[in-house]
Amino acid sequence: MGFIEKFNKQATIIKLSKTPLYKEIEEHKNLLNDHKIDFKVKQEMDLFLFEVIYRSFYNEWRINRAWDDFRGEYYDTFNYINYEEKQKMFNNDLSPVLAELPHFYEKTSDLEIYLPQYEPEINRWFIQDYSLTTLKQHAEKIKNMAINPHTPLDLYGINMFNTNFSSLEKVYDQDGFLAYFFKDQDMIFILEKASLDLVNRIYLSMPKVERKIEIEDVKTLCAYFMDEKNKDVLDYMLEKGLMNEKVHKKLSKLIKE
Repeated sequence: MGFIEKFNKQATIIKLSKTPLYKEIEEHKNLLNDHKIDFKVKQEMDLFLFEVIYRSFYNEWRINRAWDDFRGEYYDTFNYINYEEKQKMFNNDLSPVLAELPHFYEKTSDLEIYLPQYEPEINRWFIQDYSLTTLKQHAEKIKNMAINPHTPLDLYGINMFNTNFSSLEKVYDQDGFLAYFFKDQDMIFILEKASLDLVNRIYLSMPKVERKIEIEDVKTLCAYFMDEKNKDVLDYMLEKGLMNEKVHKKLSKLIKE
């Protein structure tokens, strides 16, 4: 049994299905069901992918609702407003909505991406000229898009986890490995960078400890773990009040065996 496995046996682990993120998505899974995606989580990566696609669909719902509200407000005159004026008026109404939504800058297209389930050009339709989404050929294209939880990563890469579509925080990126911190479980999630295969999980929440772990603590500990500086891990956690003396003594003894 390796050190991380021994370490995890001492930790307090919250089940994925009990985390606030899981409960949030479960509560709003109709956004997934509307796109024929079932919310089924077998492992952590499933939940992290679902979070991104869920927030993407929520953005789309908010933008569509803003358009519906706009049409309703100008119901009597909507068909008499010229194209340019209609575009200008709606963009003005949409601006405060967009200010509340997660998004990120995509350099190649020079666009702020609000809908990572779609390619940049479709984002352009929604954000800059919504009327284009109502054209028959465009509406059909959007409707028939094959979208799954992995689509945003397929389109925009692993950096999706570095945007505010994800609650993960990157804490390590060296020597072909990536590591993210999932606050709901106080868990470090380590991936092989090239394949995104799971390498390990490390649970940092120890029993009978009141101090909340900070992100700088996580970065320091992750570096120690990756360098296999096991004693430094234990000493740091004891010093920072993240581990009690009983657990420290027990794990220190296991290191020497």
